[in-house]
Amino acid sequence: MTLGWSAGDAVEATYDPCVSKRPVPAPVAGDARPAISVVVPFSGSPQDARATLAYLAQLRLRPGDEVVVADNSEDGVVETSSTTAGVTVVRATYEQSSYYARNRGAEETRNDWLLFMDADCRPAPTLLDDYFSPAPGPACGVVAGGVVSDPSQQGLVPRWARSRRHLSEEHHVFAGPPCPHPAGITPNLLLRREAWESLGGFHEGIRSGGDVEICWRAQDCGWAFEHRPDAKVEHIYASGLAALARQASRHNAGRLWVRRRYRNAFPRPRLLGPLARCLAGAPIWALRAQFGRALFKLVDAVSICGSWYGWYLGSNKARPEITTTDSGRPSPRPPLLVMTDAFPARSETFVYNEVRGLIACGVPVRVESSVRPVRTERAVAREMQISYLEDDPPRRKLADVTWLWMRHPIRCIRDRLACRRWAADEPWGLAAIAPAARRLARRAETHVHVHFAAGASLHALRLSRLLGIQYSLTAHAYDIFQRPRNLPEKITRASFVAAECHYTVQHLRSLADGGPPVRIHRVVTGVDAARFRRVRPYPGGGRVLAVGRHVEKKGFSNLVRAASLLRAHPVFEEVVIVGEGPLRPELERLVEMLDLGGIVRFKGNVWGADGIARILEVADVLAIPAVVASDGDRDALPVISYEALAMEVPIVASDLVGLPEVVRPPWGRLVGPGDPEALAAALSELLGLSPAERAAMGAAGRQFVLEYGNPQREVERLSELITAAAISSPRRPL
Repeated sequence: MTLGWSAGDAVEATYDPCVSKRPVPAPVAGDARPAISVVVPFSGSPQDARATLAYLAQLRLRPGDEVVVADNSEDGVVETSSTTAGVTVVRATYEQSSYYARNRGAEETRNDWLLFMDADCRPAPTLLDDYFSPAPGPACGVVAGGVVSDPSQQGLVPRWARSRRHLSEEHHVFAGPPCPHPAGITPNLLLRREAWESLGGFHEGIRSGGDVEICWRAQDCGWAFEHRPDAKVEHIYASGLAALARQASRHNAGRLWVRRRYRNAFPRPRLLGPLARCLAGAPIWALRAQFGRALFKLVDAVSICGSWYGWYLGSNKARPEITTTDSGRPSPRPPLLVMTDAFPARSETFVYNEVRGLIACGVPVRVESSVRPVRTERAVAREMQISYLEDDPPRRKLADVTWLWMRHPIRCIRDRLACRRWAADEPWGLAAIAPAARRLARRAETHVHVHFAAGASLHALRLSRLLGIQYSLTAHAYDIFQRPRNLPEKITRASFVAAECHYTVQHLRSLADGGPPVRIHRVVTGVDAARFRRVRPYPGGGRVLAVGRHVEKKGFSNLVRAASLLRAHPVFEEVVIVGEGPLRPELERLVEMLDLGGIVRFKGNVWGADGIARILEVADVLAIPAVVASDGDRDALPVISYEALAMEVPIVASDLVGLPEVVRPPWGRLVGPGDPEALAAALSELLGLSPAERAAMGAAGRQFVLEYGNPQREVERLSELITAAAISSPRRPL
């Protein structure tokens, strides 16, 4: 994706630190379809590897196509020979997970379409061409291919699988409510690279369910879904009953995981009724001399038992749980637990960069996140110790809530009673947070620091009361102004509260129920000045940039109206709004109504520090036309303001919340919120200055942000606050 401001200075806006720098395959003239990258995860024996390579050799490839096998086996057993010269083998041993292997393989490819297959699937030779007969639509991000059984495979389980259409994609493609969307499965699933990249790829750390989940997640983010039943692969089924039971268990553990992310998406498996019908049906069919059907009923019983076991007793975790701290590396800082609602979210760079900073300060940090984010930063997820509450299986919850009741019965009773008071937060059941309590106790973590005063902050408050430890809180924006659920109690019970700017500090102090005001501190997010640094001179043109979600509080409609007033300015060229959101159609209609086509441009999301730095480097002015939304939501202090100043870009912003603390003369101008005329006048003033004057403004802004927003200094300050809180409040026995 390029910004397309002009042919001479368009820049690449996509960035992913995981993607290798392999050359992009050259397009083939006259090709009927685009080049496709085939990605196959593998874990098995050398004999299985040879069979997989033989299957892949049947594919009819065209110039530019790629085939990557991601070897997820511990010993690396896949070897290529002259018969499979077109196959690239990638080692993928960070975790034993097919979804990690799929992501790892995709990172080594460069084509616009990614075809994910399983190692035990035999593709039709024309599979790649069949996906583009006809080609998917321009809004399509997910295409489900057909999965059928191998008609030549013999044995009881393969014959049973053919009769039941076991593992067919049709079970998910045509699934109705309560499933929110149709889905495909990874034995044969085509994803547009842009969709895969924008989501952060498959969720890792799980064993099953990630294929259905990424299909639903893509559709939630606006990508269309299509079905290509004629683009087929033949699935080679496991031949034994034990393997079938393990497979059913794994799949249903994955369905339970998906159900937690999409409430009630899959029905709970029943055991006694279906099992009784199978055991009763088998002898009936045998008495009728239909022994094949009788045996199939018995196989049904094995599948039912495996499914029930996976749902209630199985686990979907792919990463082993670390229950103790690194005893071989003692640290002078007490171990810290950071809690969040969704980690690591691509839009919340300030959260995971702070965790990185704490680790650099010598703090042993583990992250406890309620769920995985919709758009995940997978490189960050791989480098940190993260536990997810959504991963905990029922048997773990039962064991840990029993432990909690036995150790602290009075505190558990108090927690149950207090949940009525916290109803606005929709508190999770005690069993749901009990595994977090047990992990915290086992690792002897002495303090909990939580980001956002939302659901995770209630988890931290409850763990504090249950285990007798202290917690601290960093509050941000929507959790303060839009949905301040139980906020006074969360602030009051915290050992200290951090906020981004003086405005939010004062607001939080006004809400606190008693306690000295010094307990609420300003801790600046800051910016990594080494990553946000110009590599070419200030452009000196008339391009105005805005970055953010298309939501009311960003005030982008006022920027569009200001662009209409600026069109006659001799220097002004265009406004580029980077981001996505629910108000984009409304903004596009406003652009059309004001006849601003070619003057106001919309570009999609840009992820990563390098991507943001690139778009800032070709901008002349950054606009932050923030407003207070009708529901009270507002930005406290957008991180883009620090990043723009570090890139020496002058800013025009609303005189609102914390922006006046950063945007000030000489490097910025403030205007009244919701005033397009004032916004246009301020932009006109800056664009009327000479390029040298504006470059000097930007240089002054960089000097300011280097001092004001030094991230390492602020992280060290936060670390000192956490250490002091942990030392001054010794935990009670667990």
